[in-house]
Amino acid sequence: MRGIFNMNPPTTRYNITWDVRDVLTLLRTWSPMEGLQLDQRTMKLVMLLALTSAQRVQTLHKLRVDRMTSTPTEVVFFIDELLKQHSPGCTGLQLKFPAYPADARLCVASHIRHYVKVTARIRGMERYLLVTHKRPHHRVTVQTISMWLPVVLGKSGIDTNVFKSLSNRAASTSTARVMEVPMDQILATAGWANEAVFQRFYNKPVAAPLQFAEAVLNEEAGRKRRVGDETKPMLVVDGGLPIENYDCIFFYKVHREKHLISSTEEESHNLQSLITSQFAELHQILTEKEQRALGDVREEEDKIVKTMEKNLQEIQENLNSIQEVLSKLPEQIDHKDGLIFLKEEAGCTRRVGDDSKPMLVVDGSLPIENFDCIFFCKVALRETSDIINRGRVTQPSVTDHIPV
Repeated sequence: MRGIFNMNPPTTRYNITWDVRDVLTLLRTWSPMEGLQLDQRTMKLVMLLALTSAQRVQTLHKLRVDRMTSTPTEVVFFIDELLKQHSPGCTGLQLKFPAYPADARLCVASHIRHYVKVTARIRGMERYLLVTHKRPHHRVTVQTISMWLPVVLGKSGIDTNVFKSLSNRAASTSTARVMEVPMDQILATAGWANEAVFQRFYNKPVAAPLQFAEAVLNEEAGRKRRVGDETKPMLVVDGGLPIENYDCIFFYKVHREKHLISSTEEESHNLQSLITSQFAELHQILTEKEQRALGDVREEEDKIVKTMEKNLQEIQENLNSIQEVLSKLPEQIDHKDGLIFLKEEAGCTRRVGDDSKPMLVVDGSLPIENFDCIFFCKVALRETSDIINRGRVTQPSVTDHIPV
């Protein structure tokens, strides 16, 4: 037995795993979902489910629409059927697929909602999530899902002769470990009881695009690998832990990026505060100028109104004096001799003309000539002279004694 063990020792199926970025690059090109055929939509959804859940094909096969809860932030499935990792007395699994607003082309939650909506007409009474894309449309088998995953891997440029459908768990969990996801979260997502299972069977280095000989002969590629090229292979030490996790250059780059992000956020906050304070100061200055301009307008308005009221009062007084003079004319004509009356009126006219002063008229005032006292006096004297001339023709004896 020892000889057989030495001849054929037990080994893991994969010593390395494929790069998740190659698959994600392909899936980004398969968008939007509305423009894809049903088979492409189904394969893209299956690959996103496998990568984001790190579950076996058996688990994906048991997802049900009637056990699904959809919210704007996530889609949750509850599986109450027996799975491989279940133990007696411990059944039931809850899978959460959160939304990914950073890139809608890779958002598994939105793809699940779209797939359920598109297949609602063809699935009929079928309650399981994944259905065949060819007639008759019914629930897919585990073997069909296992066939879809290598198809996507092959289209992504990954060697499907080496990597099969079961390799997705190692690829997704190894990538999560490199991205410093907490170990307890990786174990809970994949359904493992302890870290030893992950370290022994699933924690694999990513396959390198350049082999050793090519890296040695290609000096430029080797220089890129020395300065921290993301495509370099990870060396495995005792225990299977990748040295990549402890690369000083890698941690320096992470620290530098975090520092740049915090500096950018601080500068943006300071700029927002400066803009807000400047606009507040500008608003205060404009408000003060507005109040000052309104005060000047009101002051000018008061001056104009007072001047117009004063002019109106003087015009009214002139009108009253003229009406008083006109009202006394008939009485004076009846009691006084005509010539004496004319002399008195002429003297009155000179006095009135001497006393009258031009009035200042502002905008909107009546013209001064409409209220000229001398004009009214001249009209009255002309009418009185006509009356006297008619009296001379009819009564010549009355005016004979008047010396000329």
